[in-house]
Amino acid sequence: MKSRMSSKLSSTKKVPVIDLGHLGLGQEPGQEEWQRVTRELYNALTEFGCSYLANHGVPDDQWRLLYDSTIAFFNLEQGKKDRYAFDADKLSGYIGMGSESYSGSTRELCEGLLARRTEQLPDEPEIPSLKPAAESFLKSCKELSERIMAALSLSLGKDPEHLLSIHKERGTDKNITTLRFNHYPPVPSTIPEGTFRFGAHRDFGTITFIFQDDCGGLQVQDSEGSWFDVTPVPGTIFLLAGEFLQFHSGEKFLAPTHKVLIPAGEEARGTARVSILYFVAPDNHIPMRPPGNPSTDTPMTVQEYITSSIKNAQK
Repeated sequence: MKSRMSSKLSSTKKVPVIDLGHLGLGQEPGQEEWQRVTRELYNALTEFGCSYLANHGVPDDQWRLLYDSTIAFFNLEQGKKDRYAFDADKLSGYIGMGSESYSGSTRELCEGLLARRTEQLPDEPEIPSLKPAAESFLKSCKELSERIMAALSLSLGKDPEHLLSIHKERGTDKNITTLRFNHYPPVPSTIPEGTFRFGAHRDFGTITFIFQDDCGGLQVQDSEGSWFDVTPVPGTIFLLAGEFLQFHSGEKFLAPTHKVLIPAGEEARGTARVSILYFVAPDNHIPMRPPGNPSTDTPMTVQEYITSSIKNAQK
């Protein structure tokens, strides 16, 4: 297993757990709570580019129902899943095993399902709960992300509406905020060298919420190039900053590279892993990099950048 990992590995990194308190869903935070969470998010995203979010308010039964529905979809016979083939322009559909790679040459043992709206999800009699579960889940994630983006705006010395004002079209064709379901099946007894469950990459958008089971395997790379484990913490969401947020924070926030490893133990290798991710992106027409950025005179839009990056990962 060591040959599939960076030579630099640090297991001592402590990604902060941020207690959202009354910033969690269903509550009204006071000024002191806003200030505390704003400060803690700023510290976490400038040092690590990520954090755990506790007391986030997304109901556990909501996540559990969607998790069970996700497993039911991936357990469908292959022919049924293939009917929902991925459309990169619409950012929706099923991605089969081994058909994408975000890290170049590595093989990735993952299959995925993407949708920007619930009507894009599969409609199969075996999984009647998928669409209603996703509908309520998307609503919770959208509301929570608005609170997080308001806090991030404040942490940058901006008006709380600063980021929200360029994320107005989520849920429409003018924005590509996406819900993704990942299924990592049990690992075969023999695999090629350089295989990962998901290769090293950075997220493209503003922020990502990761809801993961207890299997583990997620690693994040720090600013010095060392990798550290992101051990699942029950009841939390794992928050990642994306490239857009790094660019538009004046490089204050980090968009960390991350990957999902092949487990080392035999029992872990024989266990499937599931994660559900909510990728928050700005509205399609927003420049991916701030105007006047020296890297380019005509910056790509968010839609152009993210769509082309995803297409480049398809095999």
